[in-house]
Amino acid sequence: MNEKLERTLLSKFPEIFNIKESDPDDYLWGIDCGDGWAPLIAAMCRQLQFRVDATARPQIVATEIKHKMGILRCTFSGADDYCNGVIDTAVAMSYVTCELCGNKGVMARGPKGWVRVLCDQCRLDNPG
Repeated sequence: MNEKLERTLLSKFPEIFNIKESDPDDYLWGIDCGDGWAPLIAAMCRQLQFRVDATARPQIVATEIKHKMGILRCTFSGADDYCNGVIDTAVAMSYVTCELCGNKGVMARGPKGWVRVLCDQCRLDNPG
């Protein structure tokens, strides 16, 4: 994910990403996926933080967000069944969302063997 999008997510959801005031201004957490999935991650984080705020539960914290085997993989500590449902929904949406641009996509194996979810245009522009 590009730095600007990651910094936007970190600034909107500092509790989810366990950002501390002592962290440097140029701190990057390490969200390792395409820019097209940023809206999925933002929606997921918004719902998770709402759950924490509305129920006074302990803070849910992301431990890993990445692209693996063609889909979004998310790991959180402190998630209950409701939160796991929110996370599973974001992951399910990654099966049909272009990881590069966020449009409707299809999972397919590229000529180099990588499995990716891409829209038709991004697949033409990124044949690998």
